[in-house]
Amino acid sequence: TNNNTLNVNPSLWTEGTHNVYVIGENSNGCHTDPININFTIVQGVTNVSSDINNFTICQTESKLINLDNPNNFTVTWYTNSAGTQNLNSNYITNNGNTVNINGLNFSLGNNSIYYRVQNSAGCISTLMPISFNVLPAPINLTVTNNNSNVCQGNYAEFEAAGQNITSYQWYKDYASGLVADPSYVSGTGNYKLKVPTGSLSPGIYNYYVVGVNSNGCQTEPIKVTFNVKLLPGNTTIIGENTY
Repeated sequence: TNNNTLNVNPSLWTEGTHNVYVIGENSNGCHTDPININFTIVQGVTNVSSDINNFTICQTESKLINLDNPNNFTVTWYTNSAGTQNLNSNYITNNGNTVNINGLNFSLGNNSIYYRVQNSAGCISTLMPISFNVLPAPINLTVTNNNSNVCQGNYAEFEAAGQNITSYQWYKDYASGLVADPSYVSGTGNYKLKVPTGSLSPGIYNYYVVGVNSNGCQTEPIKVTFNVKLLPGNTTIIGENTY
């Protein structure tokens, strides 16, 4: 009511130093000498956005978060919305502009981390959240009869099992995505692989299997190996003996 407060809204002023003056006046109309008040408006921080947000990640997966920070503001990451608990520095690279989210380092379910930026003038942004959902992963994938020897003409048979796995995917070459012949695969969730060896030359052969759960998360591939052995030739008796 006495105009004894001046609120400076930075958005209404240009960058730089400004001077304002204040005088006090009483009810008689007498006033003080003016007092000079100066202040400086500095450049604030602009928005720094992330390349991904609100994503889903499997427990055994990793995902990189990259910030678009063309002004090279200082970035600080936090684990809480109050901005008082710093994120583990081992997850942070590239001057704070990249964070590696490994599902094993976070709780299953919904998670959030937060970041804010600061410019050279000391201006600080609000906390900005990155949210993600960690899904349970299939684990403990095993395969029977791995590294087995198979006589040529017999079947190389394998059965996969694991925890939190609803189906199995078999590959002849995992790196290229070449799947096994569907006629070789059977059982609930395709847990069996049965490879005929009649047309295979003696030697070592490899297949691969991964376990997949209902969330679409999968295990690392297991290499399944078998060695096809040459059958002995027909046995013959030479000569005639009388006993």
